[in-house]
Amino acid sequence: MSPTYDDIAEQQADLVRLLLPYPRVPLPDGRIILGVLPPPPPSEAVRIAVGRGPGEDHENTTVWEIPLRADARTEDLLGGDDVLALVRALHTGTQIFSSSRMSSVMGMPLVRVDPTRVRPASTDGADGMLTILRTLTSW
Repeated sequence: MSPTYDDIAEQQADLVRLLLPYPRVPLPDGRIILGVLPPPPPSEAVRIAVGRGPGEDHENTTVWEIPLRADARTEDLLGGDDVLALVRALHTGTQIFSSSRMSSVMGMPLVRVDPTRVRPASTDGADGMLTILRTLTSW
């Protein structure tokens, strides 16, 4: 049974909650997560705004649209740790995207990410600690 739109909306909300601690933690290239938003319905994705910091020009902020389903053949949805690993990977080294995967939203470049073409970055010690704390506080 494939997830309903309510399931997708719930997963998007969970991702926002799980990624809330990360806006102050620098990504590998020094940028930070500025926001986490769901795209307009019925999209099965989440949008992560990344830039140098608050008050920055919109042109210098990138919005990554990451599908919640890494593989269209499965019903499994990506979790917060999966999305964070993809965002970290996108900020490690040079990335090249087809113009067909790029557009703009609210004056910011929007890149639709294909998770099958990005090798997720490994987690660090802080991720494990946050996972344990989230688990303990959600009981």
